[in-house]
Amino acid sequence: MDFTVWRQNVLGAAHRAADRTYQERVWFGHDLLQRDSPDDLICTFMDDLVFEKFLLDPQLSLSEREAAARLYKAVEEYADSTPQVLTPADVIDDPQFERVRIAAREFLKIAESVG
Repeated sequence: MDFTVWRQNVLGAAHRAADRTYQERVWFGHDLLQRDSPDDLICTFMDDLVFEKFLLDPQLSLSEREAAARLYKAVEEYADSTPQVLTPADVIDDPQFERVRIAAREFLKIAESVG
């Protein structure tokens, strides 16, 4: 996969993970044009993005790699500690999921400063 496209996909997933307002809008069906769910978000990180390989890409700066690894770890820990099927109502106010949001915001701050 082209690294630039791959990176944009990772940034897009991080934006989805970081933004509670987005989550409230699309997880609960308030946006007729967009649909998303906690399960879809977790699957994006754990499966779709091949995140573990992304972390090894030499085009990542050290700070970006470290922040991405912290985000992946937060998602992985959340996925490992929750039921197989996640409901929006269970996730939106979950303090453990807030750790994912924080890690996503930290990653975005670093990644967007790198360019």
